[in-house]
Formats: sequence, C-alpha cells, structure tokens
Amino acid sequence: MKRYLDEWVLKDLTTKTVLLTGPRQVGKTTLARQLMELSGNAQYLNWFRGRT
Repeated sequence: MKRYLDEWVLKDLTTKTVLLTGPRQVGKTTLARQLMELSGNAQYLNWFRGRT
C-alpha cells in the first residue's frame, strides 16, 4: 500500500536516520518493513519501552 510519507522517508534515508514515532497501530512497523524491502541494505531497530 502506497503511503503519502513513502517518498519523504525514502529521500531522507539517503542522507540521515529516520525515526518513526506515533500512537499504537497506525502502521509504523508496516511502513518500515515495506521500505526495507525496497532497500538492499536496511536495518530495523525496535525500541521497546515496557511498562513498569
């Protein structure tokens, strides 16, 4: 599924690190994984901050 952020994120990834933030279940992980498929050299890091 094409998203309006795809082109902006891909452009920024050529020169910098991109951090996706937002509320739960809005598609952050899906977007990251779809963009990783387009890239030959990608790394996905998940920062989980558990509840205490």
